[in-house]
Parts: sequence; structure tokens; C-alpha cells
Amino acid sequence: MAMGRGRGQALYATAGNGGSHAGGFGGMRAVFYAFLTGLVFWALMLFAIAIGTTLAFKLIGGKWDKHTLAWSADGSVSGYVANGMAAWSSVADINGAAGGHDIDVIVAPMLPPVYYDTQPAQANVTQSGGIISHCEIRLHPVHFFSLPPAAQQATVTHELGHCIGLDHSDTPSIMMNPSFYGFAADDAQGAIYLYGPKGASAPPPAPPTSLPQAAPETPQPQPTPVPPTPAPTATPLKPAPTTVVAAPTVSVPVPPVPPVSSGITAKREVTPDGWRTVTWGIEEADPAACACAAVYRDDGQGGWMRWVSGADFLTTLVRLEPGVTYWMRDQ
Repeated sequence: MAMGRGRGQALYATAGNGGSHAGGFGGMRAVFYAFLTGLVFWALMLFAIAIGTTLAFKLIGGKWDKHTLAWSADGSVSGYVANGMAAWSSVADINGAAGGHDIDVIVAPMLPPVYYDTQPAQANVTQSGGIISHCEIRLHPVHFFSLPPAAQQATVTHELGHCIGLDHSDTPSIMMNPSFYGFAADDAQGAIYLYGPKGASAPPPAPPTSLPQAAPETPQPQPTPVPPTPAPTATPLKPAPTTVVAAPTVSVPVPPVPPVSSGITAKREVTPDGWRTVTWGIEEADPAACACAAVYRDDGQGGWMRWVSGADFLTTLVRLEPGVTYWMRDQ
């Protein structure tokens, strides 16, 4: 079965070549142009082969600028949509939420172009400047519902792949191949390429203004304040009674310091969703030594350097340096 790919617009232009003068000069120029054209052709071919080898999945050229997509669907297929979004969000940092219109799934006839008479579904993607703003999935009222339930689910999951930015793939036996729907590593790699791995691609919260030290000191109790003596007046007045409350003693637990061999000199919980600040120890190390899902470091220019476990193509942080504070996310 072949699904409709994401819709887009392309502008094609042609340019005519001026006529050449007769004679040897014109012939030499023609030979030069032919050589130059051949050189460009083979350069483009080698580039295409390199890209095709590196990225087995295919992209439509756009992606969402957010990680949670709100969807609406006809009641007869809403379960398929929820399951399909769950499949993509199980591998990549892209989530679905019922009750919005980023993605609309409707039961309606296909829009042109229709690739074959019994086409059961198509995805129509609206994008501009590389940013997807809306996706409509159409499910044919006859052809879609003539499929068995497993094929209906696979069809919806396939179309949702278009909605998040994936095009048809030539790789056989995967979800984004137009002839076979089965979720595979190639599909996961495409989604991760666009949105990062599940739970680890979103940048951590802004670093605190004061980074934690290797061993924070326990605050000392403050002396009990003594109320000032009221100044005498011409007519002495009985001062109002004052209740003096002693300042409470603050007890801050000091986190245990792991041995030097661990490479970590301080670690404390920062946010409830698993992010921690860690000041690395005395030895330089590979980011994988953190035994965590992701490591981020403020690059000092309003951005982040990062290392994400299992996603080398996202990595810009290659070493953990002693004395530097990092954000780390637990597994």
C-alpha cells in the first residue's frame, strides 16, 4: 500500500542558453561547458550517495518547533491516533495530546494527487521555512475501513510519521516504507534525528546564578536579635510588650562526597524531572562516565553543549572537565 506523502510546494525555473559562435572558439567553449556540467553532476551524485548512506530515513524538509502536538480525530479512529502518537513518542521527544488542532484526522475523500484508486489515507503537511504548522490526515471512508484493524492502525501510524516530518523511505519492511508498515530502527532514527531521543533532548532549566560548590557549608545559627531600647520622651509611656522570637536554626544536609575515582565531587537534586547539577572531579573523562541519559553544559553564549546517550549525531560535548558544573539527567 502506498500512502500520500506530505504536501509541499516547489518552484521550478528553466533558463535558456545563448547561442554560440561558429568556429574553434565556440567548440572549445562547448567542450568546457560539457566538462563543467559533468563535473557538477558527479559531485552532486557523490553527495547524494553520501547522504543516502548516512541517513537511511527520508525527511520532508520541515519539523515542528515544539515537542507536544495537540490532535483531534473522528471518534471512530481516535484510538488509532493515540496509539500511533504513542509509538513515535516511545523513541523520540515528540508527544501527542488529544484536544487540539496541530494534527487533524478526518474521514474524507482524498485530495489530489491520488496515487492509486484504492488509496486508503494521505497526510497533507503545511510548512514554511522549515517549520511545520499543521497536518491533516485524511482517511478514505470506504478504502480505509475495508482494511483489517491491524492495517488500519499501521496506516494511521505511517501518516503520523509524515506529520512529524518523515517522508517515504526506500528501506524495506519499515513503517515509513509506502508498501509495508512495521515499526523499525530506521523509523526511530528518523524521529530521533528530528526531535532527539525520548526524555533527553529538551534543554535543562536555566543554570542558577550561583553554581553549587563541591561541599556546601552548613549555615551557622544567627544570634537572637535584641530589641532596641525605646528613647525616653517628655511623658513616659509604657512600651507595648514585644515578643522576641529566636531565629530558627537552619539545618542543610550536606550531600555525601563520592570517592575521587567516580569523578564527581558534588551532586544535588535541582528539578523534579530528573535534572541534576554536577561539579565534575579532578580527572577529565568521557561524558559516558556520568552513567546518565544526557549531559548539558552552558556554552556561555546563550546555548548548550550536549551529550546524549545513544545519539552520537546530537553530541557537541566531548569531554567532562574537572571543576566544571554540568546538568545531568538520570537514566
